[in-house]
Amino acid sequence: MLTVRGNVSPVNGIVDIGLVKITCIQEQPGRPKPIVIIPTDTIYYNGSIGVELNSARHTVEVNSTMSQEVIRTGYHLLDLKKFNYFKFKSIEELDPGKVNWEPIQKKMVGMKLTFPYYVGQKYTVSDTVINDKKLQLVHYIFSGESMEAAPTKIIIDPDKSCPVPLKSISEKFKGRVLALIFDYPINQAVTTIQFDYEDNIEPTSEVKNIYQKIGALL
Repeated sequence: MLTVRGNVSPVNGIVDIGLVKITCIQEQPGRPKPIVIIPTDTIYYNGSIGVELNSARHTVEVNSTMSQEVIRTGYHLLDLKKFNYFKFKSIEELDPGKVNWEPIQKKMVGMKLTFPYYVGQKYTVSDTVINDKKLQLVHYIFSGESMEAAPTKIIIDPDKSCPVPLKSISEKFKGRVLALIFDYPINQAVTTIQFDYEDNIEPTSEVKNIYQKIGALL
């Protein structure tokens, strides 16, 4: 299920430009395959500035057949060092002189980068191999406390930087987060937030236009 993509800069594993696609999938007993439970969150990063593409599912009917399509609903600028964000609906309305940063905790759509995924839980760290890649598996040790908000396992690539950091995890564990795995609802499903990175990728024309408008911020 977990895939590892992308190439890394040879300089200390640090990557300055690329994108990450964040997908939330769920597996349940008796279900033949996992399902995506929310639209994929896409964040382009250029240094410390990220561009998050906000999307929503829209149900359409064609010839009595119902289908879903994903439509763009807006954008977020992300300050990945100070953990601030700025919301705008269209590229046309984006004015770099009027970017009013707000704490990223107020962001209602997309990945919660400052959510307390680690709050001092006991844990173990072990080596694991996925797709012939040596990784680290962090396993939280619970003793009766609720697991609703906390992953039971974290998969980390210790050899690469995390260009889109999850604040509480990045402050504790070094490396790039590849997956958060939750046993929730407890004993009913396994929910995985998966991070697929594409380093040093050429941004789309849509994202290029945003970078050009905010050039002074980069």
